[in-house]
Amino acid sequence: MLSEAGHRGQHVYLNVCIVCHHGDPNRDGTLGPAIAGSSLELVRAKVLHREYPPGYEPQRTTFLMPAYPFVEEKLPDVVAYLAEVEAPEARSARGGTPPARP
Repeated sequence: MLSEAGHRGQHVYLNVCIVCHHGDPNRDGTLGPAIAGSSLELVRAKVLHREYPPGYEPQRTTFLMPAYPFVEEKLPDVVAYLAEVEAPEARSARGGTPPARP
């Protein structure tokens, strides 16, 4: 069950991100990698500036993703959605803990 923020983020994801990323954020899409569990720092850097945060190791070496500045105010909701739908095995594989609900 998604939180209010998760529902709002899902709406953005299904209207913007799904063009390149898979409908299930835990799976790779046609152009974009799986992004479930992505941090706000990473999402903000990629979505607004087309870059990676310092020290981040990209999953792919392509730079196809355009900037989407019109979703800036909705990024915390998108990150909430990505955290809430992250598969437990993916979270374990990256050494993460369950996300706190906003």
